[in-house]
Amino acid sequence: MKLTHSNNWKKISKLSVFAVIMALLMVTVSMAGCIGGGADENVKTTGTDAGNKQVGADASSDLIEIVDTQGRTVKIPKTVNRVVCSGAGALRQISYLKATDLVVGVETIDHDSAFGRPYTIANYETFKELPITGLGGGKDVGNGPYPEATLVVKPDVVFVVNIDATKADSIQEKLGIPVVVLAYDEITNFNDEKLFNSLTIAGKILDRNERAEELINIFKDYQADLTKRTAGVTEKPTVYVGGICNRGSHGVDSTKGIFPPFEAIGLHNIVTKPGHSFINPETLVAENPDYIFIDEGSFENIEKDYNENPEYYASLGAFQNGKVYCTLPYTYYSTNYGTAIVDAYYIGKVVYPEQFADINPEEKADEIYTAIVGKPVYNEMAKTYGGFAKFDELVNKN
Repeated sequence: MKLTHSNNWKKISKLSVFAVIMALLMVTVSMAGCIGGGADENVKTTGTDAGNKQVGADASSDLIEIVDTQGRTVKIPKTVNRVVCSGAGALRQISYLKATDLVVGVETIDHDSAFGRPYTIANYETFKELPITGLGGGKDVGNGPYPEATLVVKPDVVFVVNIDATKADSIQEKLGIPVVVLAYDEITNFNDEKLFNSLTIAGKILDRNERAEELINIFKDYQADLTKRTAGVTEKPTVYVGGICNRGSHGVDSTKGIFPPFEAIGLHNIVTKPGHSFINPETLVAENPDYIFIDEGSFENIEKDYNENPEYYASLGAFQNGKVYCTLPYTYYSTNYGTAIVDAYYIGKVVYPEQFADINPEEKADEIYTAIVGKPVYNEMAKTYGGFAKFDELVNKN
């Protein structure tokens, strides 16, 4: 009997231990299920338009929602590996974010030539090998990418600029691919919140958050330095910029009222009308600015006119006094933000030599280009356009 009782006790003990283990396992699984469910229900991502709006993630389809610069809520993959850019400034921003490795198609303008665009110069070996997914250029504003070519390269996201919400929705419906509208507008100085918001949105989509923050600080720091250097200046000369490109090159009468390099260092521009405009030649003579800066994007046109109409140019005090200087192209397929900062330092060196005594414009240019596009491209720009120089040093040089 003792033996039998012992055997039964062993059986009961084994059953009890087994029951306890099973109970513990059930509790553990239950807790894990609660924890897992809670995590899925609270996955969040952040869009950056209109006050860092929080939006939910769709865990079942690996999509997240972002709010683009047009206020559109767009579902995109959590991980984006392939992108196409369309419009003046879209690829430039992606290049600034050091995300060109994700680009799977480019526009003809960036495929066929790096002319005048620092972001393309810095990345041309990559761009020239990619399929063409759009035209680009002044004749292609707001059209979006080529549908068939874009579908072939299978992007996860298409970035566009200069397109309203209705047009963006239409392109998205046609492609069946998420379309995100970025901002690339005129700026007054280098603290531009629309640009910063656009870079932040693209940075989140492309997992370049740190780079977006770094870029924003780069722009802010250069603006702060320029402001600090000129803060104590009381006598501000009058200035004028001619030859501004706008869907092509123009003459000395092509100008800009709010010209960021002037605004950044507090100069008195004789043209006050915002945006691109053409000044009356007689008005330019009447205003007679102390300094004239020539945008080298239109240098050949102005050189030709200078040779054909020497009397007109001789009537301008800046030409008489040798105060006409050449700057790198501010606009080529929309604004070259890096070049705008580069020009601001050069113009500051010309107009305020004491405040910019420590600045070597060429060295500063390469510092700025490296910070923004990743490579020192001043020499390439100078080979194409002439670089920083007085007008009379470049005119009739070739």
